[in-house]
Amino acid sequence: MKIKTMYIKDLKPGERVSGSFLVMEKNIAFSQKGSPYLNIRLKDKTGEVDGKIWENAVEWDKVFKKGDVIQAQGGAVSFKNTVQISITGVKKVDDADIDLSEYLPVAKENSDVMFTDLMAFIEKIGTPCLKALLHAFFNDEKITALFKKAPAAKGFHQGRLIGHIVIGIEMLDAKIAALEEFPEHLAMELRHLILSHHGTYEFGSPKRPKTLEALIVHFIDDLDAKVNAFQEFIVDSDDDSNWTPFHRLLERFIYKG
Repeated sequence: MKIKTMYIKDLKPGERVSGSFLVMEKNIAFSQKGSPYLNIRLKDKTGEVDGKIWENAVEWDKVFKKGDVIQAQGGAVSFKNTVQISITGVKKVDDADIDLSEYLPVAKENSDVMFTDLMAFIEKIGTPCLKALLHAFFNDEKITALFKKAPAAKGFHQGRLIGHIVIGIEMLDAKIAALEEFPEHLAMELRHLILSHHGTYEFGSPKRPKTLEALIVHFIDDLDAKVNAFQEFIVDSDDDSNWTPFHRLLERFIYKG
């Protein structure tokens, strides 16, 4: 496991950059002269930053993909009052050398305390078969360890090959199969929650929500993602302006108040 020593929050224009970052987004764009370059959105536990690869963009595009952790070489520059990285070299980091906690947001509260609260909530569930299913998941030491470390991580390991929706269905079916007389109609509704939580076909959802619970889960999931995106971008924009820089993915400026 390699130790990460450079963090996005500490980057300053004019400094050399040699550090590892999670690739959140990646696409090829073209300059006014028609030359291709790579737009990259990079992340670690302290924030996000845009990166550009100006030279040999097509060749570098083949080296890594969205969801990879890369070792980037280059320099920090200022663009429209925000820091960017002008990248001159990239190397994909092996999965064995990745500590996910270095690249994902860190909760403000202690993970063990929050997990204790979660288990206390599970004990209040009045449907015995659902309580048993949740215990089957959270009494699994491997699942519990990963959940405490990165509860929403995706884009790594098996997720790159078949996707988190398929993995979720497989995990659910395996736990249900180990329980005695779990109601089949309830199992089907739980599968539907997973299959439909992205909401629409164009966002990768195999099914659209067709139960009240599925609709609620979809909107909660979508709201959570959007609120977090707003909050993180506001925190990352630490200048004196009442507005953030333009958020390329959200396609808007955000008022900080």
